[in-house]
Amino acid sequence: MYKSYVDDINMVMKATKPGLRFDGTELVSSETTIGEDQELETDERDMRLFRSIGNSINHSIEMEVD
Repeated sequence: MYKSYVDDINMVMKATKPGLRFDGTELVSSETTIGEDQELETDERDMRLFRSIGNSINHSIEMEVD
């Protein structure tokens, strides 16, 4: 699901696996970050990843996660 209103977006997406990061060009999996990710709630971990991808699209736009 994807729904937007003015500058707000509501989404439903599948959870990612712990350790997944965006390096600026692609998604990479790292064994060293799996431990960090397991301490976070799934939705918090996924939104951090989503924010890093969104922020890389255009430097004049900064995503905010609620």
